[in-house]
Amino acid sequence: MTSGPLLFLQALRGLRHVDCHGLNFRSLGTKAAHKVVDPFMKSPSFDGSRTTTGIQVQWMPTSKYQFAGTDPTHCEASTSSVLLSLSENEEGMSPMNLLLIALGGCAGMNIKLILDKRGVIVEDVAVAVTGQRKKEGFKNMEGIEPWESIHAEFKVVVRRGLDVDEEVVRKVVDDSVNKYCGVHKTLAGGVSRMTWGYTLTE
Repeated sequence: MTSGPLLFLQALRGLRHVDCHGLNFRSLGTKAAHKVVDPFMKSPSFDGSRTTTGIQVQWMPTSKYQFAGTDPTHCEASTSSVLLSLSENEEGMSPMNLLLIALGGCAGMNIKLILDKRGVIVEDVAVAVTGQRKKEGFKNMEGIEPWESIHAEFKVVVRRGLDVDEEVVRKVVDDSVNKYCGVHKTLAGGVSRMTWGYTLTE
């Protein structure tokens, strides 16, 4: 049986083309017979004086509901892509669970970074993130309901004999979540502006 990581890389090869420098989607055919651009497409509400970050998410043509997300800033590395799926029969994480992973990863990386800067020798950092969805009453559509409550539990292991102050670790964890984690700030504050548009090709 093919292992998970190998299967993941094989699935990514199903993307016929990923342009890491400009987010140009792969060709959907040899020639586009008809193309429609959304006439109501709004311009992005970005501040032109600041940089932006772009990613690409694309359907895997050999699957039913698998999508591959690609980070163009690390496009040469195979680990720059992540596989998503809505189906339990296809490999990949659900988008909502990936959000929890992003939160745990963001805070956990901050913990490791700050403790390293303080000279603390870290043996391990692990994060268990649990979420509960808001009950909005959509029949048979629980998957679209947003996270209402999230709990993160951090496990920090330092080298024995360092005599690390527990209050220092508590402060580091608190800052890592509430002060330095952009994912947490996004979840807590919400995205104030979001625009979208589409193109339709036959």
